[in-house]
Amino acid sequence: MSLESIYYIGQTVAVLAILGSLVGVIVQMRQANRLARAQLTSSSQDLIADHTRYVIENDTFAKIYHQAMFTSKRLTDVECTRFISWLEKGLMNLERVYNLHRNHLVEPDIVRRLEAMVVWQQQKSPLARASWEANKALRFSPEFIAYFDNCLACAPQLLEEPYAKPAGETNK
Repeated sequence: MSLESIYYIGQTVAVLAILGSLVGVIVQMRQANRLARAQLTSSSQDLIADHTRYVIENDTFAKIYHQAMFTSKRLTDVECTRFISWLEKGLMNLERVYNLHRNHLVEPDIVRRLEAMVVWQQQKSPLARASWEANKALRFSPEFIAYFDNCLACAPQLLEEPYAKPAGETNK
C-alpha cells in the first residue's frame, strides 16, 4: 500500500467522521426543538388552566362570571370591570399562544382549545363581545385582530358548550 493510498483512506475516514458528527448535531437539534416545543405547549396549557382556575377558586368572581354569562342581570360597574379584565386576560393568553403557534412553537390543539373557549365566551356574553369590539384596536396586534375576528365570523352560532367537538361528532 502506497503512501498516497493511506492518505486517501485517511481523508475518507475524516469525511465519514465529519458526516457522522453532522448527523449527531442534527439529531440533537431536533430533540432540543421537540423539548422546547413541549415546554411551550405545557406552559400554554398552564395559561388555560390558571385562567379557568380563577373562576373555580374565587367564589366572588364565580358569581360575577355566572351572572355575566348566564343571566340577564346587569353587573355593577366594579363587577363589569373585573369581568372585562378577566376576559381581556383570556384574549391576551390566546394572542400569546396564537403567536407561538404561528412560529410553530406549540401544538395546534392548544390553540384550538383556547380559541374554542374564548370564542364561546364572546358568543355567550354580549358584554364580552362589546368589550372586544371597543378595545381590540387598543390592546391587540392587527394580525391577532384579523385572526380572532375571523374565528368569530366562522364559529357556529352560540355553542352549547365551551369546547368544540371533533369533526364528525354530534351532541347526543
